[in-house]
Amino acid sequence: MIHKKSIALFDIDKTIFNQHSFFPASKFLIERGLFSGDTWPKIDDELNKYNNKVQTYSYTANKLLNIFGEALSGKNYVEVLNAVRDFFNQNQDCFYEYFRNILPILKQTHEIYLVTTNSQMFAEAVKEMFGLDGYLCTNFEVVGGVFTGKTLNSLADGKHVVEELLSDYEGKTMAFGDSENDIGMLENVSIPICINPTPELLSYAQGKGWNIVDDQNAYQKVLNLLES
Repeated sequence: MIHKKSIALFDIDKTIFNQHSFFPASKFLIERGLFSGDTWPKIDDELNKYNNKVQTYSYTANKLLNIFGEALSGKNYVEVLNAVRDFFNQNQDCFYEYFRNILPILKQTHEIYLVTTNSQMFAEAVKEMFGLDGYLCTNFEVVGGVFTGKTLNSLADGKHVVEELLSDYEGKTMAFGDSENDIGMLENVSIPICINPTPELLSYAQGKGWNIVDDQNAYQKVLNLLES
């Protein structure tokens, strides 16, 4: 396979999309009748435990993914994917302007991949929307076009899985993330960029001397990094 000179990796939630899409998208799937009504109380319970510091990010994210996987069981893959596409199409204004503006420039020298704890439907919908090159994500098993409810892999425990992908690239490899779950991804590139970082990521990034930006100044700072 012939690759472009380098690669840029983007988390989705709170990095290019201004909120955690998992929650409004889950509500959207309930409203569409694809998920049962009791799915949301289960999600909300886990979220409250995390917010009250009863459980860690990784544990909570895996619990949420399990709830999502159970809700998917028996559902048609294409039907769910189309609903997720509709969700993102109806929420296009939630994507940060810096991301929209930097993409045409980055695409000249970089392949663009998503690296997200969210499922393959989320990653595929966003990839299609922006004409990106690929993604790494949590995957739910699909057999005969139908979800089994089984989680094949989870990125909730970190994103070190990017190592193999990155081995095929050189030059100014870049990664954009917002939380401590992105550290494994950020550590593996030559230009790690923390956007609106959580306190945990901010502390770690400052110790590493990583680039720290917000959605307002990210465009210019990324341009400067590409030109340096």
